Amino acid sequence: MKKLEDLTLPPSFHSKLSAHVQRVSAAHSEADIRLAVERAEGFVEGLEAARCLTPATIEAIFIIIENAADRH
Repeated sequence: MKKLEDLTLPPSFHSKLSAHVQRVSAAHSEADIRLAVERAEGFVEGLEAARCLTPATIEAIFIIIENAADRH
């Protein structure tokens, strides 16, 4: 399982993605988890649309977000 720290990302992307993953991990209710996941995925979709990262990196980030949500 990859961690965000294992990916080579620009510092600004890493910082924002770390905050999103932290929000997912810290959410308590199902509604809060879903909202945090949707926001994180929306950010990643923006990076994907802008072609800022490789498809493999985008996929890895989606998996990281999913794993953070599944830990609840």
